[in-house]
Amino acid sequence: MLLTVKNPVANIYKKNNKKSEIVTQILYGENFITYSKSGKFYRGYKAYDKYKGFIESKDLHIDKIKKTHKIISRDCSL
Repeated sequence: MLLTVKNPVANIYKKNNKKSEIVTQILYGENFITYSKSGKFYRGYKAYDKYKGFIESKDLHIDKIKKTHKIISRDCSL
């Protein structure tokens, strides 16, 4: 299942425990593809760079908003 990060930043853990080693972090709006759910954690990987691990379910949501624009530049001149 494809889920989207709803917090500014979320940790991806090695095991389904907050005391486990943090593998990486994922930012707001990034996609996380899940394999399964274990308690309060989803097991899966980041869609962008394929880092695997566990992420808390409270940090994710199903993105039901249809995308209308694609951002291709980080900044712009005003």
